[in-house]
Amino acid sequence: MNKGISKVQFFDGVTAEDLIQRARGDSDAAKELLIMAAKYIRTGEPMPAPLREYLADAFEMAVNKPAAYDPHKCDTGNALLTALHLKYNHRPTTGMNPLTVCAFMFDEMVYLEEFDKTLILTFEDGQTLEIRQASQTEAAKRAAEKFGISTTTAKRYYRENIDEYMKLYTADPPDNAEIKWLADKQEEF
Repeated sequence: MNKGISKVQFFDGVTAEDLIQRARGDSDAAKELLIMAAKYIRTGEPMPAPLREYLADAFEMAVNKPAAYDPHKCDTGNALLTALHLKYNHRPTTGMNPLTVCAFMFDEMVYLEEFDKTLILTFEDGQTLEIRQASQTEAAKRAAEKFGISTTTAKRYYRENIDEYMKLYTADPPDNAEIKWLADKQEEF
């Protein structure tokens, strides 16, 4: 009989999601994920889905496509370390969530559909504010300044994460049935 997920598994799943996002720029977060996985392996309990997928994806990519993670040597061991975010082909920005950089750049590049590429707002005191749609390079420069990273890193984070961000950006909001289900799950804990 399936009892569903335990309270610990639920919160470990949420924690794993956060650590996976942070691990892209912070090897300490990747180490925490591996410690969490070891705990589940030792106890024989099923791993939270995000952690299970993180490990499975890393294993498969390192074995099947090592060049994707180790372009210089195509070494499976180095590819696995890179896929698990324990080693980087690029200099990481500690604690930086690349999805946050991607979202910032996307917002900077939003097209003002009803206007030409420039919108000028005039306030009651006579001051004006010019809002322009940013190019990817301009958005990367702004992201570099805001997050303390290079423009190259900002562009790479954007390029690597835009598909994932667009899935989040266009996701449907939860309906009443989904909200009720979540409330019921929370009451169980």
